[in-house]
Amino acid sequence: MSEPAPEDRHAGERCYRVYGITVETDFPFRTPLIPVDETPDLTFTRVWDPPAVGPWRDGEPIFESQYLLDDGESQVRLYRRDDFHVFRQAGVADYYMWPDRIVCHQQDEAATEVVELYFLSLLTGFWLESRGTVVLHASAVSVNERAVVFLATNTGGKTSLSTSLMQAGHPLLTDDFLAVTLSEETAVGHPGFSQMRMWPDLADHFLGGHAHLPLVLSETEKRRVPVEAEGLGCFCTAARPLSRLYLPVRVDDPGVPIHVEPIPPQQALIELVRESFLGTVLEKAGLHRERFGRLASLVGQVPMARLVYPSGLDRLPQVRDVILGDLGAER
Repeated sequence: MSEPAPEDRHAGERCYRVYGITVETDFPFRTPLIPVDETPDLTFTRVWDPPAVGPWRDGEPIFESQYLLDDGESQVRLYRRDDFHVFRQAGVADYYMWPDRIVCHQQDEAATEVVELYFLSLLTGFWLESRGTVVLHASAVSVNERAVVFLATNTGGKTSLSTSLMQAGHPLLTDDFLAVTLSEETAVGHPGFSQMRMWPDLADHFLGGHAHLPLVLSETEKRRVPVEAEGLGCFCTAARPLSRLYLPVRVDDPGVPIHVEPIPPQQALIELVRESFLGTVLEKAGLHRERFGRLASLVGQVPMARLVYPSGLDRLPQVRDVILGDLGAER
């Protein structure tokens, strides 16, 4: 069955710019998105009754997450129909996705913060990838008007590395999720929003405390940290061409020298696939071949390097100097 006709825009709807697209929505975001007056690329609407699209759970889901609830149900499932997809977030919401519209049927009235986090990560990531934009699990900072990217890895450190550069006057582009558009010659990273998410120890180090910062979600200790406040510098609202992809490797040996190891494009492609955001979901949705080609184009245009450094927040100024030296930027 086809998509229900969009309702007329009402006073509660606004347009925001995030990840390089304009979103029109009536959703009460807590995250500080950039308001704009532009034609929307995507509409995000919350409803309390399911849209009339006919049965969609009759078939098997094309994806089921490995994380299970107490009753054994997967936390996230993805269903595909002829002209739309549905992400089912068990006990929270069903998200109906068309090429220009996402409708959230929220079932748990207390889960608005979860829905917001989900929209600004998996949902938007899937929507962007299905339209040819590369989505990286990464933070990025603007240095000399070019984006320096820190990829998320098991060894971590992307947020602390970005914050250290921000302390030196380099604006944040995005904290956790980087959208990259590709042309034949340029890879461009787009701004996220002027907020970071930090664990208490990191907030204590950079801000002198964390108790005053709101929680990201009630069930986690991670905190919302505003940018352009709390002494964290400024936010970059303009898209930036990518200059370097860093793969952080944080080691426990304090004697390891801080150094940068260039990664050849072929190995860089393997690393990007390994650390891929939404990799399994995109594969099950049949989008992995196109994405692999885009990742290959990305590593052909933007050099990647392994950034090896010892653990310890007190070492971050030295790590920052090595990064800026590698970029040929002023410390």
